[in-house]
Amino acid sequence: MSMAASITNPFPERGEGREQTLSGVGWGTSLICVVLAFTGAYAASFAWMLPVWLDYRSHYGHGLLVIGLVFYLLWQERARLPGIELPLPTFTLMILAILFASAAWFASTSAGVRVPTVLAGLPVAWFAMSVVLGRGGLRRLAPYFALIVSVVPIWQILSPSLQALATRVVNGVLHTLGLTIFMDGNTIVMPEITFEIVGGCSGLGFLLVAFTLAMYLVLSHRLKFMPSCLLVLGFATMALFANWLRITLIMLAGYYYGAGNALVHDHLWFGWGIFATILVVGIFLLLPRLPLRQNDDSPEEKSVRRLPFPALILLIAAVTALPMLTLALDLVGRWNAPAPTWVAPVDSAFREIPRQTAWRPEYPQATRTSMSTYQGTSTSGQTPVSLFQAYYPSQTDQAEVIDANNDIIGEGWESRGNRRLEAVLNSETQPVGEMLLTNSAGDRMAIWFWYRIGDAHASSDRHAKFEQVIQKLKLRADAMLIAVAAPCSVQSCDIARHELDEFTRVLGTDDSRR
Repeated sequence: MSMAASITNPFPERGEGREQTLSGVGWGTSLICVVLAFTGAYAASFAWMLPVWLDYRSHYGHGLLVIGLVFYLLWQERARLPGIELPLPTFTLMILAILFASAAWFASTSAGVRVPTVLAGLPVAWFAMSVVLGRGGLRRLAPYFALIVSVVPIWQILSPSLQALATRVVNGVLHTLGLTIFMDGNTIVMPEITFEIVGGCSGLGFLLVAFTLAMYLVLSHRLKFMPSCLLVLGFATMALFANWLRITLIMLAGYYYGAGNALVHDHLWFGWGIFATILVVGIFLLLPRLPLRQNDDSPEEKSVRRLPFPALILLIAAVTALPMLTLALDLVGRWNAPAPTWVAPVDSAFREIPRQTAWRPEYPQATRTSMSTYQGTSTSGQTPVSLFQAYYPSQTDQAEVIDANNDIIGEGWESRGNRRLEAVLNSETQPVGEMLLTNSAGDRMAIWFWYRIGDAHASSDRHAKFEQVIQKLKLRADAMLIAVAAPCSVQSCDIARHELDEFTRVLGTDDSRR
């Protein structure tokens, strides 16, 4: 049996030949099965984007609208989507591409990095759906997945450049108008008011919405490639112009009417009003001048295929194999989670004393944390050393040793430098991270820290993420942060480093706390 056999009607009426029913699964049913399999297997990796999409103040507040728009456009184009059958070599390459993308997803989700997880998961759906649609499926689905990628929270990397561009443009316009102003970085100083063009004024939100509208017009009007590029570029230009005009008008209001002007304080809807007006004018001016794509679908391309049942099973297996493996590894890792292996000085050179430090690291999702303070018993060991430990029996997306919610610095302190160095830990020389902290009172402190990921040692966040993937394959999902801190003198941190070195040399397993 060929991997894909074409017939005229993908949904045979009652009474049609049994041969058609047995020749495979209709492309519509196959597509639904693939989408459901992908959604069930990968939904957890995309769930973190939902709160971002529901925040109307974010640049991605139209995310759910984009998802609905994609499904609507796919439904509208359902008659033109199926292509001709895939040859066996191409089918095999597509399955391998799905497995490769799924492997990238597995590595990203095991390391707990969200955006790469999404960017690796989307190609899995793209390749799998393209297999169902047949030859040309990749090309036909590309614009729809470009729409989805546009609302993945990654494009804020463009904000600094857009922010700087907006500052330069607005500054030039205001100087051209003869206003007395001074620009300092992203700040524009006027005689009676000072404006700062912050990240929210970069115009990224306008740009993303303009891209969504342009892609909708491209797909709904079936524009050719070059007109499509021109339309997207034109909409992007109008979005940036709308943002620059918005900032200029707000600054003019502040310049002539002072800081008490209502437009200066509340200009959210004012900006969107300008953006909508410019974009509506642009649609009426640009769209009628763009040629529509000719109906170039040949009879062969219009013929609808049925996917052989074994091919559909293989496709779904390729999509779900690594997510099922991830689930199994997580379950086994949680089952095998060991008790926390706390550390403490195992030498009488240090004794525990009442807590004497203002350093309070924050690891809110840790299952257990421990903070102790020690001091050397020798006459020279007068510098107290604080020991902090945070334990995670099984790392998940909601609770990881390396997470944006965690703060090793603690409230009231600021980092003034970090580096990697060697320290003796439990009779072995290991790399550790060092951070130098200061607070508003002028106090200084040195911190040494490292991670235990499963049975591996890591001294940096990047190394710890890598070990997180390796340890998952070894059925270990536990992790621990260990950090030691000592106050510095006014002159230097040499004494603090010496005390930390002496302290880490005598650290061992604290069996009394197991």
